[in-house]
Amino acid sequence: MKGKISKNLKENITDLDEIFKDCNDILKREFEIGIDDKKKACAYFVETAVSGITMQELLLGVTDTTEISTIDDAVTGVLIGDAVVIIDGNESAVRVKSTGYPGMGINEADNEQTMRGSKEAFSDSEKSNTALIRKRIRSTDLKVVESKIGKYSNTNVAVVYMKSIVRQQVLDEVMEKLDSFTVDGVMDSGIIEQLIEQFSYSPFPQYQVTERPDKAAMAVLDGRIVIISDNSPDALILPVNYGSFFKTPDDYYRRFEISSFTRMIRYISAFLAMVFPAFYLAIIKYHTELLPTELALAFAEARMGVPFTAFVEVIIMELSFELIREAGVRIPGPMGSTIGIVGGLIVGQAAVEANLVSPIIVIVVAITALCSFAIPNEEFSSAFRLIKYYVIVLAAFFGLYGCVIGMITVLVHLAGLNSFHFPYLGPEAAGEINKLYDRKDFLVKYPAKKLKFRNMFSTPDNRQKMERK
Repeated sequence: MKGKISKNLKENITDLDEIFKDCNDILKREFEIGIDDKKKACAYFVETAVSGITMQELLLGVTDTTEISTIDDAVTGVLIGDAVVIIDGNESAVRVKSTGYPGMGINEADNEQTMRGSKEAFSDSEKSNTALIRKRIRSTDLKVVESKIGKYSNTNVAVVYMKSIVRQQVLDEVMEKLDSFTVDGVMDSGIIEQLIEQFSYSPFPQYQVTERPDKAAMAVLDGRIVIISDNSPDALILPVNYGSFFKTPDDYYRRFEISSFTRMIRYISAFLAMVFPAFYLAIIKYHTELLPTELALAFAEARMGVPFTAFVEVIIMELSFELIREAGVRIPGPMGSTIGIVGGLIVGQAAVEANLVSPIIVIVVAITALCSFAIPNEEFSSAFRLIKYYVIVLAAFFGLYGCVIGMITVLVHLAGLNSFHFPYLGPEAAGEINKLYDRKDFLVKYPAKKLKFRNMFSTPDNRQKMERK
């Protein structure tokens, strides 16, 4: 940061241009003021935050102004959402109060709801979305580099990162990937995600998707990169690892005990969402001796009169619930969730009463569906929904051995994935990159006072994020 504001306007512009370098969301406007004795002036402001102030108002003057005398104060004024006007020949600048960062009219998060924290969600405007991150990180170290993608759409795409924390190698690779393709148009960040991902045939996502500006801001402060596309309410976060998809903002807003407990539930839910129907099928078909006698007799009695094999029964019910889920998503408004609940109850009860399926399979499929809903990332949850059928087929042919084969092949596949050279199974894999520190925020979350360092995604020279005074 620089010292006092100089009388020389060009010197002030040079200083501020250097401070705001690569901050494309911060604009500069040069103009002249005065009637007879005209003087050159320059205004700096965050584009979306000062949308309520026109150049005419800056020229004619507004009532809510503050005089500032240092470059530091000028930078602070811009970052908090005001406009700062510097006039040639004056040793002070004027901070003009604005409407501030966007807040009113911003939508509430629908897919990533939390118990505590901000209720704001990203909108379809790239400018508003970058301003929502800038609203939370008021530092010139936060860079917003904009570019246009799409031969005909010319869609604005912003890459957001912290200059002193991000790994330069990762940033360079992201920029290179964004420049590596030409496409007619980009209508959503999902298109960018598919075009720049490395493992296109993997069901597991290689980028974290979020609609929450607070989650994006936390990722940026950890040295990760956020990609925001115009006309899309979802931002992409990278790099990622397996554990990234089980974390929610609530984990950091609430006490570590409940956060750790709920996070372990999510891990267990992901496992059950993948193998629970397959385990049921394997035991019913091949390994009934593993069940207590009373339970085995109860299962046999429940399946009496069912015309289908256990495998066909599982597939019918799983596909029926997938159909109900898809119908609930496509029906707009509150009716969608109603269809999902009522449809599941009606179909399940009718199938049991018609003796097409056994009551136990309805319970198994319902628990599996609940487990998939407990995974906080929809794209990550979808991977387990697909793999579930793969494990079911293996269990139908090989029993519990098939379940084990399925889990091993999935584990091998995950071990082969990486995100910008970081192992997908980190921090369990290659945790020594960050001296095993990332394990303090993996299966369980340590108390906030113990989380003093950033994760492995940040630059090695700037890992400490908290220190006690």
